[in-house]
Amino acid sequence: MISNTIKKTDGKKLLLQGLIIFFIFFGVSLLSKGLPFSKDSSAFLPNLLNFIFSISLAACCYRFIKSDKIFVEKLQFSRVSKILFAVLLGIFIVLFLIVFRVPYNIQTVLRKGIVPALSILLAAAAAGVFEEFLVRGVFFAGFLQVFQNKNRMRSVFWASCASAVLFGLLHLTNLTSSSFTAVIQQVFYAAAFGLIFAALRIKYNNLWIPTIIHTLIDFQPAVASNGAPSGHSWIGLIVIFLPLAFLGLTVLFHFDRDCNRSEKAAEMKTVQNT
Repeated sequence: MISNTIKKTDGKKLLLQGLIIFFIFFGVSLLSKGLPFSKDSSAFLPNLLNFIFSISLAACCYRFIKSDKIFVEKLQFSRVSKILFAVLLGIFIVLFLIVFRVPYNIQTVLRKGIVPALSILLAAAAAGVFEEFLVRGVFFAGFLQVFQNKNRMRSVFWASCASAVLFGLLHLTNLTSSSFTAVIQQVFYAAAFGLIFAALRIKYNNLWIPTIIHTLIDFQPAVASNGAPSGHSWIGLIVIFLPLAFLGLTVLFHFDRDCNRSEKAAEMKTVQNT
């Protein structure tokens, strides 16, 4: 069931390529802050250039993985998996609408006018496309291939967990512009988000749905000016994201079982046909 493109990939090489892409992005981002155009009050020009640069790197990521598909054909999910995913998705939608206030943020951005709204859209799309193609694309595929070689039975689950943790850790780069506590909190909830995005990636077998959702979450005024993460209450974060992470892990565990079941069924079918 798992794509031959992923099976034939050198997982360690893919992970190294992903890290190189990330550090290129981080290095260029740091250097660009000192350039004259970064002082543009509307932030349109820097966000336009950042968008072009991010999309170019995302294209490199796609070239590395050659496809946004994980599975050759649609994965057959068990009833338990479908129910658990529906609960996870329902909770996430509530957070999406109420806690993250995505509809309110969209209205707020649109009221700013065409140029500021377009600037924010460019910044949000740059982050959504680049991060998803890097983390859920390159890193996920790399980890999946590595775990396939070591322990085939739980490769999808561990690849999801590893890519989610790495997604959180990559936000440590924000230490250059924000407080330690705020960044550690961002690492925590970004890792929880990573589990949800991994579940979406597996369930729908593409990168575009998590990319669109990621972009919508980032579509807020602070993104245009590269606003640093602000601190939150640890209690609030733990109450919201710890149960969400646990549910995400449970969903991913069952998705992994479904994948193994489908792989075995496909192998038996191949044997019977030969």
